[in-house]
Parts: sequence; structure tokens; C-alpha cells
Amino acid sequence: MDPLNEEQERFAGSLRAAIARRAAFAREQHPEGVGKPPLELLWAELRSLYRGGHKVRFTGQRVQPAVSPMPVMLLPGFGAHPKRMKPMADALSAAGHHVHQWGLGLNLGPNERNFSYLMRRVAIIARENWHPVVTGHSVDSPPIDCDFSEKPAVPTIALWSPRDGIIQPRAAAGWPHERDRAVAIRCSHLDFSSSPKVVAEVLRQLDVRE
Repeated sequence: MDPLNEEQERFAGSLRAAIARRAAFAREQHPEGVGKPPLELLWAELRSLYRGGHKVRFTGQRVQPAVSPMPVMLLPGFGAHPKRMKPMADALSAAGHHVHQWGLGLNLGPNERNFSYLMRRVAIIARENWHPVVTGHSVDSPPIDCDFSEKPAVPTIALWSPRDGIIQPRAAAGWPHERDRAVAIRCSHLDFSSSPKVVAEVLRQLDVRE
């Protein structure tokens, strides 16, 4: 088989498996008191896809230099490509932060190989920059044992939107004992990677000293 065709078939297989896994996850019974976002909010998500958030250009205006520049790794959401996070990456770089992409292209969901690659990559970045790490995992089927009820022993900030058409606000904001701060920003779910309000808030939070 042609190596190119083999790679395309492998990618298609991974995509089908990822979609099937997410579809099965969506069909699971919701926890008591938790429902889906209103249907009308989903249309805003579709409009965001039509606009193409990754095409939004960062102008570099009104970005203050970071108080303490630090290494920042950007991980695209499920089904997203790093290109969609370009406005965020440009703003972080303009502020003086050292931006690193996750290095795995389109995010088709977690698996053991990807997780191992990310851990090695994070370790290298931390060692090169002499900076403490904040690491994470997927919310469904994480490849490591963990207790979701415990807050990570590092500053943890949840940015969430009451206009989110994909993630229920309670799930996005979390409970007080699960994070240090929760900041509400009115934008669609898919605009989180490029919304000027979100970019400005990420820059602000990175300058907050605990």
C-alpha cells in the first residue's frame, strides 16, 4: 500500500473511532440536575464554524507586556486544529510569553500514545525553562487514574460561558472546591480560542499572582 494512502486510512480510522466514542459519551445518561444547553445556543456554534475562528487576525493592539513571561502550551479542543488558536497564540507571544503548540495536529481525542508524547513534551519544556508545570487530562476516559473531585495542587482557573452551546455551564465552571476561580465570558464555545474577550482574560489571568 502507498505510504500516503496508508497514513490517510489510519487518520480516517482514528477520526471514525473518535466520533463514535464521543457519540456514545453523549448518549450516556446525564447526572441528576444537569441538562444540555438550550438548542438555540447551538446555532451560535454553527455560525462560529461558518465564520472560521482561526481566520480572525490578531492586531496586536492593547496588549500589555506580561508581568512575568512564562512558557504556555496551547492544546486545541476535540475536533479542532492548532490553527484555530492562532489569535490566542499571537496575543500571548505579543505579551512576551513563550508559546508552544501541542505538536499533534488535529485533536481526535486522548489515547495512551498521545498522552505519553505530551508528557515528554511538557517535561522538555519545563526543563528548558526552569518553570513549574500545570498539566491536565481529558474529561472522559483519561489515560491515568485520578480523582475528579480533587482540585489540582496548582492554580486552576475555569473560563466558562453562559452562552456555551456545547458544554453545560455547570460542567464548564465546576464547583468551588474544584478550582480556584471561575470567570464567566459571554461567547460561544467554539469562539473561546479566538474571542478578544477570552484572549484578554487569559492574558490577565496569567499575570495574577497567587
